[in-house]
Amino acid sequence: MAFSLLINGVEYNSNAFRDSFSIRESLQVNGSTLSATIQLSGSLEVPLVGNSVVVYKDGVVEFAGRVASVGRAYPYNAMNYEISCVDYTPDFDAELIADTFDEGTVGNTVHSIVGRVGRGFTSNNVVTTSDIGELEVDLEQPSSVITRLAEGIEHQWYIDYNRDINFFYIRERPAPVATLEFDTDILNYSDLSVDEDGSQVKNVIYLTGVKVESTNPHVLGWTADGDQTFFPLAYQPISLAKTSVTVNGYPITLGLDAVESEAGDGLVLADSAFLCLDNWGLRFPDGSPPAADAIVNVSYKYALDTIVKVEDPRAIAFMKARENTPAAPSNGRHEFKFEVPDLGIVSSEDVVVEYGNLLLVRYAYPVYKIAFNSWTQGWERGQLFRGTSTRHGFDTDFYINSITKSFLKSSYGATRFKYTVEASSSPFPI
Repeated sequence: MAFSLLINGVEYNSNAFRDSFSIRESLQVNGSTLSATIQLSGSLEVPLVGNSVVVYKDGVVEFAGRVASVGRAYPYNAMNYEISCVDYTPDFDAELIADTFDEGTVGNTVHSIVGRVGRGFTSNNVVTTSDIGELEVDLEQPSSVITRLAEGIEHQWYIDYNRDINFFYIRERPAPVATLEFDTDILNYSDLSVDEDGSQVKNVIYLTGVKVESTNPHVLGWTADGDQTFFPLAYQPISLAKTSVTVNGYPITLGLDAVESEAGDGLVLADSAFLCLDNWGLRFPDGSPPAADAIVNVSYKYALDTIVKVEDPRAIAFMKARENTPAAPSNGRHEFKFEVPDLGIVSSEDVVVEYGNLLLVRYAYPVYKIAFNSWTQGWERGQLFRGTSTRHGFDTDFYINSITKSFLKSSYGATRFKYTVEASSSPFPI
């Protein structure tokens, strides 16, 4: 196996203790880490925090990032140093973001965030996703914003070794073994551990805190008195694009209040008005109120507070079969109220139902958490496979949460990776 370790572009191959290498790959921020011990010789310099690190195996990048810490390792008189490295998340978060992102899809918002960051980061592996309203970010780390967006639609993400953002729904990535039979397979795994946890079970979920766009516009009309400049709306308007205003039947130009004009600025502007999104109103310039007896009409889409309920009948029946006894009766229902984060004003309740169904994938059943070793190549975080075991009582999909790679010498003298795989029956283990 061809192996190469580069620190700031300098080869440290023969100075690395391969049995000390441990590469852990997990999801979201700081998803990949590396620890290793090296022994300096010749003119090689001590690695420094911030140095770039790249590890190759057979020409394939197995880790890339930066040195996060350096310490002397035993025996100290042998110039041994232990380095801990992290992926490119610190580069991605080097500058905070303060910006407003237009409504659209979550995927497009992630593309825009990556574009704001620059620094050679790309977003080639960001999938098309659900709609989202306008997003205002006030001095936040880019990774925290993307994490918030991912959690809002039950997606996952990480930064790969090419500085590319991977943003995806975890069911879309197959593992190298489609189905793993843990009772009989002696080729693809060893050392299985299994835990089952039912503390998170919620199979009926009420989703609150979300606003849905009205199906039809609300229409209001006033007769102006010649002095009035502010006309209150009955509901929260959604946007400028979904609002129209006429005076005596003639359309007027509409802008955003507090953006293009403010009360008291003395602006004189005929045939114009400003929509107040926060104050739910229509404001005419101080020096240009509608004339007395003029008829002012407004038509606008508005936001409705809503509560959406989703449930999983099969999961309810599953829990009833486990729980119900004459001494301790149960109907199998486990209810939960969930405050929906960061969806903004959505176009319909279908968006909320879709999000609720993703939550049911996460919460409706007890979670199996497993870990095993494997010498099969190609295991990666975010992959999906089917795991079955009559002995342990499961036949379900498993989602890989993290991979730890370490070098292993075989009896034939060849060196290869051993994979330690951690997975669960939920995409987001509790």
